[in-house]
Amino acid sequence: MTNTMKYTEFHRLIERNSWKFSHAEGSHYFYIKNDVLSPPIPYHGAKEIGEINQTDGVNINPTSKSINVWKH
Repeated sequence: MTNTMKYTEFHRLIERNSWKFSHAEGSHYFYIKNDVLSPPIPYHGAKEIGEINQTDGVNINPTSKSINVWKH
């Protein structure tokens, strides 16, 4: 089963999990939490993201709506 959502929904989920917008570089957003800067996270508005469970540096649990972001 593939879990999909729009980029806007994905970024709202990040912010609901206490990550704060830091800055953008082109179409990539960076967030900060506990003095840890996230890896670049693509932002393409209403466009749908494909499989998002294991994107680079991001782990999402759609059931609990939790998100973990880490730096490699």
